[in-house]
Amino acid sequence: MDLNSAITAHAQWRTRFRAAIICGDQLDVASIAKDNSCALGKWLHGDARTLYAGQTAFGLLLTQHAQFHAEAAKVAAAINAKQFEQASALLDPPSGFATASVKVEAAIRRLQETAKV
Repeated sequence: MDLNSAITAHAQWRTRFRAAIICGDQLDVASIAKDNSCALGKWLHGDARTLYAGQTAFGLLLTQHAQFHAEAAKVAAAINAKQFEQASALLDPPSGFATASVKVEAAIRRLQETAKV
């Protein structure tokens, strides 16, 4: 798993959400909420669980990643409800989404450092 690509992919959600706000796109909230659908999530719930399950950094990343997807789903739901001002506010600090974004990146980097991934 290329964890640098995972960081980039999760950072791109902000851009996707901003585009959806501008275009009024509908998003699949249920899919966004799942923490095991993206490449990182599949890896965390698959091979990584076998390789790193005993490591604190793995557990932290698993938790932070799930929280990120929960917060992302809140943004997507606001967009689908056409609550664009609220959705936009949910993207900026100190929102749950912004905080979760920072935390998931930090957790990925910590796993990289401690597990040499």
